[in-house]
Amino acid sequence: MSLFGLITICTVVAFLTHEHQPHYGGKSLTYWMDVYSKEYNYEIAGHPRGYEGRDAIRAIGTNALPYLLEWMNYERPRSDSRRTIGKFLLRLPYISRFDSIRKWMNHYAEVDRATLAVKAFGALGRLADPALPELNRRMNTNAQADISYRATIALGQIGESAIPLLSAQLANTNAPNRAQVANVFGWFPALATNDSSVVPMLVTCLDAPDTTLHRNAALALARIAEFSQPNPDLVIPILTNQLRAVPGQDTIFHSGLLLALAAYGEKARGAVPLLQQMAVDQTDWVRVKATNALMKIAPEVLTTAPAQ
Repeated sequence: MSLFGLITICTVVAFLTHEHQPHYGGKSLTYWMDVYSKEYNYEIAGHPRGYEGRDAIRAIGTNALPYLLEWMNYERPRSDSRRTIGKFLLRLPYISRFDSIRKWMNHYAEVDRATLAVKAFGALGRLADPALPELNRRMNTNAQADISYRATIALGQIGESAIPLLSAQLANTNAPNRAQVANVFGWFPALATNDSSVVPMLVTCLDAPDTTLHRNAALALARIAEFSQPNPDLVIPILTNQLRAVPGQDTIFHSGLLLALAAYGEKARGAVPLLQQMAVDQTDWVRVKATNALMKIAPEVLTTAPAQ
């Protein structure tokens, strides 16, 4: 097939897909997904800019679900004809200046649309409940990492009704995506406080041999503690014991533990003796993190200027 023929087919497919997707207010679902993504990013940054995109997606409602699920169901190929053609085109004079060629050969449009589809589940909330079984199936697949990852995030976006599925994944030591579920509970800390089993499970994950899982669990506990300081009698002693027992070479893990203790504030005073020892450690980052934790837990014990 000629390059012209390939481009023509892609254009026709894109046109047909655009025309047949749901519309609201004369604009397509993909248009509103882009609007909502910008709203979402501004809100996360603490600068809300309105909710037109969110409200439009909610108005489309369950009619959006087949399209969101289809667009999410994308796994970028490791090698394909696009990359072969793209590499050839980029060797031609002047063509290398066109960033659109690189975007096309690397499937950026499909990946971006899949990412926007995941965010759209946050706009739908409980309206997306009919998609829970399919998202759960995708989350539990080993074969397609991108699809499993997106399904896990989409469940977190949906919110409270997805908590049992996420909790079951975290509790299952054979589940393929536990580390990402730990991340989701950190990104959406209200979910962790709506189910009393989540925080104890994250605490258990601190001992997991999977490095990514125990790092994510520590960071999730820090974010959750900033939100609501749950289960201090359970969490604080274990955080302290982990700091005492595990060598400090894993900076991400130890930073998460220290951030979690700091988030408990005065409730973590039992960790002060250990933190005082760490505040005079030979390693710079250990001293800084421990001192910053003491500033929030027991600032009166500090005898030197606090670290910034």
